[in-house]
Amino acid sequence: MSATSDDLQPLTLILTEMISRTAKTLLNQQLRAITGDTIAYTTALVGFLNLLLGNSEESMKFWKIRIPIELQLKFGWYGPIFSEKESRAGYDFRPYVLRADLLLSLQVHSKRM
Repeated sequence: MSATSDDLQPLTLILTEMISRTAKTLLNQQLRAITGDTIAYTTALVGFLNLLLGNSEESMKFWKIRIPIELQLKFGWYGPIFSEKESRAGYDFRPYVLRADLLLSLQVHSKRM
């Protein structure tokens, strides 16, 4: 996200879309592992949304560790997708993503929500 303020809106939209698609994949992986139990299904869904949209310590780790790794795996087929600054361990992408937009995008891409 190393750009001028004029460029941040399109970059924010792109990053939100990338994270939404990645989150959908991660959520679907978790939900596929649950068979027939509505309570376990609901618990997994709520837990994942808390990780993705929350402000807990666990959520912060998810955003700083898991999200960058998964984004690179999903979108980095031809090389690094992050700047040098963004590639550093612990870089926080949350300030560049509107979580309401993330939830909306996730709903659009997921038939289960």
